[in-house]
Amino acid sequence: MKPPKFDYHAPKTVDEALALLTRYDGEAKILAGGQSLMPLLNFRLSRPAALVDLNRIPALAYIKEVDGSVRFGAMTRQRAIEFSPVVARRLPLLTEATRWVGHLPIRTRGTIGGSIAHADPSAEYPAVLTALDGEVVARGPKGERVLKPRDFFQTYLTTSLAADEILTEVRLPATPAGAGYAFEEFARRHGDFAIIGIAAVIVREGSRCTMARLATAGAGPIPVRLRAAEEILEREGLGDDALARAAAKAQELVQPDGDIHASADYRRHLTGVLTGRAVKRALTKVARWICGACTILFNGEAARSCIMLAVQAEGAELRTIEGLMENGKLHPLQEAFHEHHGLQCGFCTPGMLMTALDFLRVKPEPTEAEIREGISAVLCRCTGYQGIINAVKAAAPVMRGS
Repeated sequence: MKPPKFDYHAPKTVDEALALLTRYDGEAKILAGGQSLMPLLNFRLSRPAALVDLNRIPALAYIKEVDGSVRFGAMTRQRAIEFSPVVARRLPLLTEATRWVGHLPIRTRGTIGGSIAHADPSAEYPAVLTALDGEVVARGPKGERVLKPRDFFQTYLTTSLAADEILTEVRLPATPAGAGYAFEEFARRHGDFAIIGIAAVIVREGSRCTMARLATAGAGPIPVRLRAAEEILEREGLGDDALARAAAKAQELVQPDGDIHASADYRRHLTGVLTGRAVKRALTKVARWICGACTILFNGEAARSCIMLAVQAEGAELRTIEGLMENGKLHPLQEAFHEHHGLQCGFCTPGMLMTALDFLRVKPEPTEAEIREGISAVLCRCTGYQGIINAVKAAAPVMRGS
């Protein structure tokens, strides 16, 4: 399996790359990560006159936060996205979806721009772009265009990019604090393209859904935004009946093709099943931007002081970690943290203690699973969670008896 002959160019700037595309007048292909293009070349399913390799253009690889969004240079590696703390904090859905992309060696070379520009409808990144209603930036000889998914994806492996344009940037709005997220996928083997995938983001207030975002992978020639299913959740809430109706509606909204891997009916059925799973799991996974170390008790209830104005505390009863000791004696929860090694660097300890204090007031006899969920609002940078869990578990009966 050898590719056909072609000219090879490795420009150092975007302008040089654009000049080459203009020179070859539609007969050149862009090489990004190459994880999809190289097999096509090796099987001689693609026969370009030239390859324009973008890997020597450092200006196209970056991750940065700008005005409530995260922007990615088109050549940002999927591996960099997978392990980026910025992405994990601001776009946890993208982090989760990335782990479904091939395997680690594939993600080492694959890029976000290459995946989206390739426009395989079974791929994960186009589904995330569609669910989050992000944008791509296309640059050509006439300047830049900013495109939404509905204007970018046209059909299988086809986008609205002109032959002399390069996708240079991907922009995704940051996930709202408190939003739930999930990426559900079914493939024959992990790392294969999805037979069906569902990207979900849910914002809730109690049992009410204030925002739902659902999009598919593998359910048609382009990613499908399941708007009618979203509307059911936003209108009817997050009860079991509403979830079942939304999943059924998702199944109705797609028109997948059949192939050797799955029939159209099977893909349609999976769309409903995975929509239900994605929404349910999104309700258990909450995106949190902040570490929780600043947690105090505000009128007896845990609250984050870093996102409150001082004026809001007027007339309220505030309790910080300094207020836990009484008559020079450590609180039972502090004693338990000391006894069970529930602190390491100490950065998260105030927030952990105050959060656990409120949690044990509400759940005086918690299970370990409930403790894990109860303290999940606070980030331990030293990953000393098991010691913290053991301390909370040990403090619970002492606090019940005091």
